[in-house]
Amino acid sequence: MRIFIDSESINPAVLAIKRENIIKTLGVPENKADDYLVSLIDELIAYCLNICTPKAAATIFDLPVFSKSLNNMTIEGVTFNLNKMVTSALQKSSSLAIFAGTCGEKTGQYSAQLIKDGHALEGLVVDLIGSEIAEGVAEYIHSRVQSEMTASGFKITNRYSP
Repeated sequence: MRIFIDSESINPAVLAIKRENIIKTLGVPENKADDYLVSLIDELIAYCLNICTPKAAATIFDLPVFSKSLNNMTIEGVTFNLNKMVTSALQKSSSLAIFAGTCGEKTGQYSAQLIKDGHALEGLVVDLIGSEIAEGVAEYIHSRVQSEMTASGFKITNRYSP
């Protein structure tokens, strides 16, 4: 086991938060969001980027053991259940980078408070923004791992998420 990134704080400005993803997740057809919704989302994105505390960590594990018949892998005595596609994609790996990221607690707390106060739409949008920030953290850390591993002569796969 090699700690690659040990709880790194990430500048929210480097995260690509896409308004279109939030609109799509709300179920609004493409190019059909009204000005109010677009403005609300933009305001809440700006606020959430101001209060969030994105962080990530990554560790590289050598010699994972895969069971194709059970669709799982074991790393240092811990077994992870995978699906068939992920098992097939990773089974020849000599090492794996496992990473986790968060947008911090404040966006979730803000979302819950908005909903509690009767502002369900705003609370839902903030929750979706929190998910977008977390996805941005995952993209950021994956890019870091990819750059460093490629420079060291390794090949990497797509990012897989539970």
